[in-house]
Formats: sequence, C-alpha cells, structure tokens
Amino acid sequence: MILSVVIVVLAFKNLNEKMDEKNFADIEKYIDMMKLGVFAMFCTFAYSFNSSTFCATLVLEREKRLKYALNVMGCRIVPYWLGTLKFYNSYFFIRNSHF
Repeated sequence: MILSVVIVVLAFKNLNEKMDEKNFADIEKYIDMMKLGVFAMFCTFAYSFNSSTFCATLVLEREKRLKYALNVMGCRIVPYWLGTLKFYNSYFFIRNSHF
C-alpha cells in the first residue's frame, strides 16, 4: 500500500502546477478520482495475493488429507479448526506485518 501512495504522488506531482485557474475545480476532482482509483487497484492486488495464498493452503490440506489423518489419530473437529484458525491468523499477521 505504501507503493501505491508513492506512485500516485509521483504520477500527479507536476499536474497541479500546470493547471490554470479556470479548470482548477474540474481537474482537481478528476485528480482525486484518479488517486482513489490507483489506491483501490493496489489494495485489490494486496488482498488478492493474500486470499490466493490462503486458498492454496486449504487445497494443500485437502490434497494431503491432513484432517482425515488427524481424525484417525483422535483429534476432534473443534480443536482442529481452532488450531487451524490460530495458525493462519498468526501466519498472515507475521507475513503482512513485514510489508
């Protein structure tokens, strides 16, 4: 998300200096909408990478049949899902805190 702010600032840096007084209000609204659009695009990319990683780990769990193996070993459903939730929350918190 920091990258999106830097790109928006660099892209629209000199545009404010080139505007004349007559079209200032219209162009300012256009610039604000463009900034919002670029920021929304980068937010969408950030969330799509996180959700694709989460879906990939669920598919991996299904392929390896980890839930079935844990059920055979005596793990009940509620502790399995609570442990999975705790693991994924901590994993994504650590992963996203670095970026």
